[in-house]
Amino acid sequence: MADIALASTTQWIPSELRNSEGILRNEVEFMIRSYHPSRMIILLSDPRTGKIEAVAGSKHGKLLSRTDAFHEASRFRFDPGAVFESFTLEEVGAAGIRNVSKVSAMDLLHLFGAVAEGGVMRPVGRSIIPQDQVQARRNDLLKLVQGRKDSILLARVDGMRVAGAAGHGGTNPVTACFAGYFPADHPRHICVVVVEGAGVILKYQRGALLAAPVFSFIAGKIRRHENP
Repeated sequence: MADIALASTTQWIPSELRNSEGILRNEVEFMIRSYHPSRMIILLSDPRTGKIEAVAGSKHGKLLSRTDAFHEASRFRFDPGAVFESFTLEEVGAAGIRNVSKVSAMDLLHLFGAVAEGGVMRPVGRSIIPQDQVQARRNDLLKLVQGRKDSILLARVDGMRVAGAAGHGGTNPVTACFAGYFPADHPRHICVVVVEGAGVILKYQRGALLAAPVFSFIAGKIRRHENP
């Protein structure tokens, strides 16, 4: 009887709340309907293992398959704007990023995963950030979101501290992005959001206004999914 009751309850839970993949796809679908991006990528990973937990994306208004979204996250390169301001060029280079104006969503996932995992990039186990600098990087990224001044308010999540950075680059089309992790004090998830060519007024095509809210929605939903 208990199993029947559970099955009956589960079918009434929206599909986007049942797993990470569904949560990401739901956010992409919402963005397609609301902002009509020419391209969008969202990645989610576990910094402790480096394993990709979920991926979703769109291109020219069409939702991509998981395989195509994964490939797009690896090969599509964009200008992340101010995302690297909290890092040194040596740390960025150690993550395998050779050109800070042409990176992939996967590059950002690895870099922010290393911060969350004490300077070590998983799954290869390579140390890319000196141990004595890791806490400083964490503090910088936490302050960008949770700070009192000039913080990225739309990335915040009620009841949970998160850390990350936003940026926007390019001119036609403009690419807005946000990369971060949560919970900030004990990181369990890395999330990267990239939105290219959104059909909104230019001043809103910024990571802090366009990509950060997507990160917040995802983090909040995953938190509720893991702690019902």
